[in-house]
Amino acid sequence: MAEEIERRGGTAVKLRVGNPFHKEALHRDDAALLAGELSGHIMYREHFGIDDPLYAALKLIGFLGRSGKRLAEHLQPLARYAGGGEQRIETREPAALVELARWRYADASISTVDGITVEYPDWWFNLRPSNTEPVAKLVVEAETQEQLTTREAALLALFGVDA
Repeated sequence: MAEEIERRGGTAVKLRVGNPFHKEALHRDDAALLAGELSGHIMYREHFGIDDPLYAALKLIGFLGRSGKRLAEHLQPLARYAGGGEQRIETREPAALVELARWRYADASISTVDGITVEYPDWWFNLRPSNTEPVAKLVVEAETQEQLTTREAALLALFGVDA
């Protein structure tokens, strides 16, 4: 997502998960047009930062109507990476898993905006404690499906989870 935003002249800003943080960023930064989460929450500045799925759907329908293309035609060029979606890791100590990942992947580029995001040139992952339940949430992307499978299995093994 960040690559595409920047390719089109925008600036992608990573925020921690949660509607209040996104809404606050939309109101704080006059250049911010929208905020979104992997879970599908999308908030538009022009709609007062409200998380309104109907508004987002109507904007998408309007865009598709103007473009004359199917949604799949717009999405296909953006599908550059293999991703497994968000996985839940049940644990009483999600913060301990974050620290384990920080230690194991210390040679990577690391961000701690929300949990830990570990980035290598050909793959990345984010591991964050849930805000609402005793789980850690893991998202992994890689350049190929083979890399994704290998990296995801290594992470799950590190965290003591059967793949």
